[in-house]
Amino acid sequence: MDGVQKRVALPAGSCRADQGLELNVVSSGLVKVMGYKQIALTSRDFSGLTMNTDGFSSELTHFVTFRLQVLGVSRIVDAFVRPRNRRSDVEVLHLLLGLPWLNSVDARIHIRDAQIQLGDAAHNEKPVIIQGPRLLLFGTQGYCPCLIGVATAAHFGQVQCLAYQAAQET
Repeated sequence: MDGVQKRVALPAGSCRADQGLELNVVSSGLVKVMGYKQIALTSRDFSGLTMNTDGFSSELTHFVTFRLQVLGVSRIVDAFVRPRNRRSDVEVLHLLLGLPWLNSVDARIHIRDAQIQLGDAAHNEKPVIIQGPRLLLFGTQGYCPCLIGVATAAHFGQVQCLAYQAAQET
């Protein structure tokens, strides 16, 4: 699949940027749909990495490399393949973009405005803004823990992500 583009419209809430996540994570369902080639971490002399998901600690054993384009901002992404959850179907499509991706696109997160600005001047990219749902205010109570809409302020549901298998670098 090297160089072959597939356009994927991920369901609302399935693609998120998370400034608390120290890595990029992709579901095995999205890996399957996109036809990404999984690379074993042991092939890079690396093992023992675990991730806590759904109350369980799971070992991360594989990663994938692909190009992701969001509103014209394009990057090669390395993402760990999330271990399957016993309760969920392999076809679930999720992409969690953590600090490595946020740093690479020089993301600026505007919490009060529920916006993420992408675009790195060093790459001659014009800034683009992803607008998320806003928090509800309740008088003197401050912020309500619920959001207008279904996802977080870092929601990419309204953005069509263009992703394809990156050519293997030699």
